[in-house]
Amino acid sequence: MYPNWILQRAYLTPLRKALAYKKQSWTFQELNDLSIKRARQLVGLGIQQGDRIAIMGPSKPELVITMYACMHLQCEMVMLNRRLSQGELAYQLEDSEAVAVLIADEDVNKLPSNTTHYIFSTIEESAEGMFDIVREWPLHQTTTIMYTSGTTGFPKGVRQTVGNHQASATASVLNIGLQADDIWLCAVPLFHISGFSILVRSLLYGNQVYLYDQFDVEAITQNIINGEVTHMSVVAVTL
Repeated sequence: MYPNWILQRAYLTPLRKALAYKKQSWTFQELNDLSIKRARQLVGLGIQQGDRIAIMGPSKPELVITMYACMHLQCEMVMLNRRLSQGELAYQLEDSEAVAVLIADEDVNKLPSNTTHYIFSTIEESAEGMFDIVREWPLHQTTTIMYTSGTTGFPKGVRQTVGNHQASATASVLNIGLQADDIWLCAVPLFHISGFSILVRSLLYGNQVYLYDQFDVEAITQNIINGEVTHMSVVAVTL
């Protein structure tokens, strides 16, 4: 068993800045409160603890809060790539057997027809249900399901457990080190392992995430020049 990452981080460093996006920022306590409220709203809409839920949206705070809400509910999150075609999305939704899609308003037209879904704005206005917040998670509990690229066949959903994500975060610290004032710039998609792992490290170690919904070379260069970030995940084209 491992402590619920979101609750534990809010307990350890409630007032530390957790997330920055454009000119807004949230502490760990604020993210915890918002995600618990969102989890209750999902329950009010009929989502049950432990359901397999697909999620799609740009890398914005609303997506982070929705992911944390699902984690509070111990839902298995099927991470959908926003660049897939409707046919590709239909395959992954059928294959994963997700009960519903939680989706950003701006992405809803990308979904195949007759897909059970809830847009973020509807969720945010919904009545709250009740659920018991679990304070400890089993290491074998599935947190995310991400699909392979399918280069040698149809994409396959790969389960990543609490233990998998925890081991990845531990390996990162052993390789890179850790300081209390680390700020990790995230301009990679949160539906991808590189982006989601930045969130996991933030929860486990208490470092701030500086979030971008897309790569902005001028703004990010200025962040680096000004010393506003200490780490950044990149791909070759970004460099």
